[in-house]
Amino acid sequence: MDQEQTGDLIFEALAHAVAGNADEAATTLMKIGQASNDSRMYGVCCAIASAGTHALGLVYGDQAPTRAPAYTSSRS
Repeated sequence: MDQEQTGDLIFEALAHAVAGNADEAATTLMKIGQASNDSRMYGVCCAIASAGTHALGLVYGDQAPTRAPAYTSSRS
């Protein structure tokens, strides 16, 4: 799978997710994962995160969170 095909599938997965079709979004992401190496999957994750950041900006404007909260384990 080349970069253009991967990009098309990312947009397809995001469209399914926005439409509330989690099963199709997961299936599309699985197609990407099965045909990709670690490096490409890192790029896929970055693309999805970028889309999420953009969406937060559209919804919350200048009040959008700028980073994810830190998650810590409650185990010692």
